[in-house]
Amino acid sequence: MSKELNVDIEKYIRDIALPKLYGQKFVQKSLLLQSGGQYKFDNVSEDENIVAIISTSPGRTPEGKQATENLQKLRQNVYWATMIEHNPKIIVVLTEQSMVNLVKEEKKKDRFPKEIEVVKVKLPD
Repeated sequence: MSKELNVDIEKYIRDIALPKLYGQKFVQKSLLLQSGGQYKFDNVSEDENIVAIISTSPGRTPEGKQATENLQKLRQNVYWATMIEHNPKIIVVLTEQSMVNLVKEEKKKDRFPKEIEVVKVKLPD
């Protein structure tokens, strides 16, 4: 997937899908971390009670193997979100069913935080 298409998809999710699902606007914002520092998140609800992590990456490689790098990138983003001082609801928004399946597998094995909500967004044609 091209970088331009990926940016367009993330913009659609942030500007249209997330407000429709959660009833409020999402913006890019720096939030205070438990360690005292700050980190910029791409998708924070206006009331700062929801942080969304968007991934358009598949959970499988073209060869059918687990997409480990994609999963690690998602885990890294989840890590930063779990460090937010005020403990917002964290949602992972996925566009690829193979990544949804992979995250569900990881949750069953206790290798992905169970409290994090996973949402699959269907993209417009």
